[in-house]
Amino acid sequence: MTIHPSKAGPRGIRMRADGIRLAYARGMRALNFVMAGTYKWSPMPTKLEQLRRSVTVEPLPE
Repeated sequence: MTIHPSKAGPRGIRMRADGIRLAYARGMRALNFVMAGTYKWSPMPTKLEQLRRSVTVEPLPE
């Protein structure tokens, strides 16, 4: 996975796990803020660990 040019350097810089975690958390906080109070909205988890634990893994059909 790569990111667009930024202060970090040119296009093609590898994303680190910490960058992915921070980007996910920032996006989910923004989404939860915008959607707060919307009918039938339940907040999304803001941490990747919470997201991982919320998914039920089912084996693929053979």
